[in-house]
Amino acid sequence: MDTVQANVTGKKAGTDNASAPLTITIRRAQELSGLSRATINRLMWSGKLRSSTVGSRRLIEYESFVRVLGLGQPEAA
Repeated sequence: MDTVQANVTGKKAGTDNASAPLTITIRRAQELSGLSRATINRLMWSGKLRSSTVGSRRLIEYESFVRVLGLGQPEAA
Protein backbone atom coordinates (compact mmCIF):
# COMPACT_ATOMS: atom_id res chain seq x y z
CA MET A 1 0.00 0.00 0.00
CA ASP A 2 2.84 2.41 0.76
CA THR A 3 4.24 1.97 -2.75
CA VAL A 4 0.88 2.76 -4.33
CA GLN A 5 0.47 5.82 -2.11
CA ALA A 6 3.97 7.02 -3.02
CA ASN A 7 3.21 6.71 -6.74
CA VAL A 8 -0.10 8.52 -6.49
CA THR A 9 1.01 11.37 -4.24
CA GLY A 10 4.54 11.72 -5.58
CA LYS A 11 5.90 11.57 -2.03
CA LYS A 12 7.89 8.91 -0.26
CA ALA A 13 5.56 7.05 2.06
CA GLY A 14 5.86 7.96 5.71
CA THR A 15 7.90 11.14 5.22
CA ASP A 16 7.16 14.81 5.71
CA ASN A 17 6.57 17.41 3.01
CA ALA A 18 10.25 18.46 2.95
CA SER A 19 11.33 15.23 1.23
CA ALA A 20 11.85 14.99 -2.51
CA PRO A 21 9.06 13.28 -4.47
CA LEU A 22 9.61 9.91 -6.15
CA THR A 23 7.96 11.08 -9.36
CA ILE A 24 6.63 14.24 -10.94
CA THR A 25 4.17 14.83 -13.74
CA ILE A 26 5.20 16.21 -17.11
CA ARG A 27 3.36 19.43 -16.26
CA ARG A 28 5.33 19.79 -13.00
CA ALA A 29 8.58 19.10 -14.86
CA GLN A 30 7.66 21.92 -17.26
CA GLU A 31 6.97 24.28 -14.36
CA LEU A 32 10.22 23.45 -12.56
CA SER A 33 12.51 23.53 -15.59
CA GLY A 34 10.91 25.92 -18.05
CA LEU A 35 11.31 23.25 -20.75
CA SER A 36 8.56 22.66 -23.28
CA ARG A 37 6.48 19.49 -23.29
CA ALA A 38 8.07 18.57 -26.64
CA THR A 39 11.57 18.81 -25.15
CA ILE A 40 10.57 16.72 -22.14
CA ASN A 41 9.01 14.14 -24.48
CA ARG A 42 12.21 14.01 -26.55
CA LEU A 43 14.27 13.46 -23.40
CA MET A 44 11.95 10.61 -22.36
CA TRP A 45 11.94 9.00 -25.82
CA SER A 46 15.74 9.19 -26.02
CA GLY A 47 16.05 7.42 -22.66
CA LYS A 48 17.81 10.36 -20.99
CA LEU A 49 14.80 11.04 -18.78
CA ARG A 50 13.34 7.98 -17.07
CA SER A 51 9.59 7.74 -16.81
CA SER A 52 6.82 5.23 -16.33
CA THR A 53 3.11 5.01 -16.91
CA VAL A 54 0.73 4.51 -14.00
CA GLY A 55 -2.75 4.01 -15.34
CA SER A 56 -3.02 6.70 -17.98
CA ARG A 57 -0.53 9.07 -16.31
CA ARG A 58 3.08 9.45 -17.44
CA LEU A 59 5.30 10.08 -14.41
CA ILE A 60 8.93 11.16 -14.53
CA GLU A 61 11.42 9.83 -11.98
CA TYR A 62 12.46 12.89 -9.99
CA GLU A 63 16.08 11.79 -9.54
CA SER A 64 16.38 11.31 -13.31
CA PHE A 65 14.86 14.75 -13.87
CA VAL A 66 17.36 16.42 -11.55
CA ARG A 67 20.25 14.50 -13.11
CA VAL A 68 19.24 15.51 -16.66
CA LEU A 69 19.09 19.16 -15.61
CA GLY A 70 22.55 18.85 -14.08
CA LEU A 71 21.47 19.99 -10.66
CA GLY A 72 23.23 17.27 -8.63
CA GLN A 73 21.38 15.93 -5.62
CA PRO A 74 17.58 16.18 -5.79
CA GLU A 75 15.93 18.71 -3.50
CA ALA A 76 12.33 18.93 -2.36
CA ALA A 77 10.03 20.11 -5.13
